[in-house]
Amino acid sequence: MVYVGETSRSLKERAKEHEADVRLRKEKPISEHFNGAGHRVQDMGHMTLSKHDVNNECNVFLQKPY
Repeated sequence: MVYVGETSRSLKERAKEHEADVRLRKEKPISEHFNGAGHRVQDMGHMTLSKHDVNNECNVFLQKPY
């Protein structure tokens, strides 16, 4: 899965939030994916491919292919 987005928090902190959403079965896209596709929270992995200081217009451009 590819995630492109922005956050003011660290990747580690954001990843923990995603993992909690999955465990608590929150109505969020990542939770629905991992709880509905035969995955487990242990199947999740995270890595930073690129980090940019960008404005909203540039972020929309980076997110568009996904």
